[in-house]
Amino acid sequence: MSKQLNLLLIPGHGKECVGKMSPNGQFREWQFARHVVAGIMSKLESNTNIKCWNLVPEDSDITLANRVKRVNEKCSKLGAGNCILLEVHVNASGNGV
Repeated sequence: MSKQLNLLLIPGHGKECVGKMSPNGQFREWQFARHVVAGIMSKLESNTNIKCWNLVPEDSDITLANRVKRVNEKCSKLGAGNCILLEVHVNASGNGV
């Protein structure tokens, strides 16, 4: 019998974080990161060996201390040896670079 792996996902930054977007404002990190997390969860939902947990389901930003607290609480319940953390961030720049 194999152990279940727990993938803890955190989408980076919230919608009110100024500067976490492309210079023209069209690309926003909070939207992209949440899209990536939702895609990962969707792709893995049928895998019985991996359970995904979105630790920041809200659109607003939470502090690093609160993210750490959520991770530690989940790991203490599931067993830290059964968890992998993935925090999704992206950088945007202008001029096609």
